[in-house]
Amino acid sequence: MAESRFWDGVIPRHYDEKRDFHRMTVDCAMSLRVDGQTNGTAYCKNLSASGVLFESFHPIPVGTQVHFNITPKTTFVPPLNAVAEVLRVVHRGENNTYDVAARITRVE
Repeated sequence: MAESRFWDGVIPRHYDEKRDFHRMTVDCAMSLRVDGQTNGTAYCKNLSASGVLFESFHPIPVGTQVHFNITPKTTFVPPLNAVAEVLRVVHRGENNTYDVAARITRVE
């Protein structure tokens, strides 16, 4: 059995957490722009250094570039303006929304 090595900064992660960047739960509204048009608001579920997961009332095709703005409720955290490419869309039938996973391609 391999020994855990917390002393040298290596912290073992569970199998389902082996991502390049940790995800942070955000739970706040975000503004969304698709194809240059304002599409209103979406709900940001989580965020990492390379991606975002949000809930939308409209499906967004895979491969679409979306511009988004997340303005936290607290003033000590600056807003995030970024562009992302949609990688996956999952319809949530129970509340008729869509979970949209996207890779952040540019921070503005």
